[in-house]
Amino acid sequence: MPRPVALLAKLKPDITALQRSRDFRVIEIGAIVSGLGSQAALVAVPVQVYLLTGSTALVGLIGAAELVPMVVVALFGGALADRMDRRRILLVAQAATLVGATLLAVLAFAGHPPVAAIFVLAALLAGSSTLDSIARSSMTASLAGEWLRSAIAFNFGMNQVTAIVGPGIAGVVIGAAGVGWVYAADAVSVLVTVYAALTISPQHPHSVSSEPIFASVKAGLRFARSSEALIGSFVIDLFAMTFGMPRVLFAPLSLHVFHAGAAGAGFLYASVAAGAAVAALSNSWLASARWIGRITIAMVVVWGAAIATTALTTSIVVAAILLAVAGGADSISAVCRTTIAQLVTTDEMRGRMTSTFLLVVIGGARLGDIESGLVASATTPRFSVLSGGLACLAGVGVVVGVPEARALRRPPLHADSQPVGRPYTQRPVSAPDSSVTIIGASGALGFGLAVRLATAGVAVTIGSREASRAQETVTRALEAVPDGRLEGLENAAAAAANEIVILSVPFRSHQETVAGIAESMRAGQLLIDATVPLAASVGGKPTRMLGVWQGSAAQQAQELVGEGVAVVAALHTVAAATLVNLAHTLDEDVLLAGDRREDKARAAAVIGRIAGLRCVDAGRLEMARITESLTALLISVNVRHKAHAGIRLTGLPDTLW
Repeated sequence: MPRPVALLAKLKPDITALQRSRDFRVIEIGAIVSGLGSQAALVAVPVQVYLLTGSTALVGLIGAAELVPMVVVALFGGALADRMDRRRILLVAQAATLVGATLLAVLAFAGHPPVAAIFVLAALLAGSSTLDSIARSSMTASLAGEWLRSAIAFNFGMNQVTAIVGPGIAGVVIGAAGVGWVYAADAVSVLVTVYAALTISPQHPHSVSSEPIFASVKAGLRFARSSEALIGSFVIDLFAMTFGMPRVLFAPLSLHVFHAGAAGAGFLYASVAAGAAVAALSNSWLASARWIGRITIAMVVVWGAAIATTALTTSIVVAAILLAVAGGADSISAVCRTTIAQLVTTDEMRGRMTSTFLLVVIGGARLGDIESGLVASATTPRFSVLSGGLACLAGVGVVVGVPEARALRRPPLHADSQPVGRPYTQRPVSAPDSSVTIIGASGALGFGLAVRLATAGVAVTIGSREASRAQETVTRALEAVPDGRLEGLENAAAAAANEIVILSVPFRSHQETVAGIAESMRAGQLLIDATVPLAASVGGKPTRMLGVWQGSAAQQAQELVGEGVAVVAALHTVAAATLVNLAHTLDEDVLLAGDRREDKARAAAVIGRIAGLRCVDAGRLEMARITESLTALLISVNVRHKAHAGIRLTGLPDTLW
């Protein structure tokens, strides 16, 4: 395919989830319609307050009024989403929006509404919007199924489109008919989502927590605090949004600096969203990008520079272009941070992690409203924008220096994984031997390990180059182990999902595979490498050992995964055929080679869950060169004797670990 054509194909929006999933399609249509209403109301509230009072300080304090309900709803809404049908949560959110928007419309039509009442109702809308986001995000995985990536991309892109069109409509309607009609439209738009929620299938969480609600909230916060990468991404985002998001000043800037009226305010709001939409719908390159943590940092720098430069222009067109650049940078940063959060979060924490993520994203914007409004009141709107952009730039250097943000500068962080979120950081999981990832489970050895571990009660995440192929392997494994706990993900996400990763791939794809998942792995994880550098002689079995510059496949893996990720070589002498045959009784030893005994003990804890396998410490990782070569020897023996023999060492003590 010619390069220009290939590039255009990569930039094409992915609507597979919309086409394949009826429930996702219905919910997404409702989200688009109600999103237009919500975005229009977002413009109407500050414009109305400013027209009534002429005070930029009061406009800024709208953020303070909205922040309290957002915090409360974010903390408890996520816990509720992890224990009840998420459709009900969505309906409650829509009901609250209907009440708030209707009352705002009635007050606006009545004329001269109390400013205090506007603040209270704005707070109600902020709380309902937060609950709505929690419900939708928690449902996305079940609604989209195997087309999750398509669903996330489409949803993010449409959010940006509504953020463009909604404010634009608001500016026109406010200028022509007043804010009352904007609120009325917001109230009516809710009905589409209500219909959608009532017509989709039940959306219960996979497992329901029985702990008290307060304990559930605390568990969610502990989960967030335990992830260095998550904390790092949260801190830098909070700093950027607090000092570099002067959205409440768009109205006074449009009225008094650019002299463009209410329509100009809508234009400025829409410019940010326009840049974000373009970036969101053309960021397929991020799927293969490395160093997403550093990309996040770079985008915050671009954001701050664009915002600061906006304060220096007197042209609303130039300002709109700069704000579009800022919006695009924020969009790319948001994609990276969302990837981090998704990769770092376990299924049972989905609602609470979504709450924390939204609290940072939306709460940071509200803090920014307060900061920019108060600074503008004490000085001028232009100075507030300039100082905020410069503070954002200065803050990047400070933030990146704190320990929590260092994860953003390491490879494990980006690439969509660990600290850049737990896959971009440290993700709390169950005991190390209760869950494991297997990369290469579509092959015989990897598949055999998957079904044996699933039979032993271990939760298995299967990784493949494509999520759909991983799901096919899961389906095949469930035929052998119907009650097994298995899930399929693409390699990067799978590598980030558990503390222990087993790698079982042909040596020809070993380097590429390890390099790919290295970006998603974090310090503290363990990679158990079962790869053997084998090649077949002409017309024969694969019994010829290949030379590896590092000494062995495992040593090559250790070099590729980087600092902090341990590698243990193992499972080279176990026949795939005996693993796959669950009726076969295993009785053999597994040699483990690694540089730290504690790492080998962790590997032994997982492998030892398979009945009949005894793990033996074979020495440092350099011994992998020898343990890997035993595979060639055993293949030769088994070919001659038509068997599937393993190895068994005698004379060892009863207690090895």
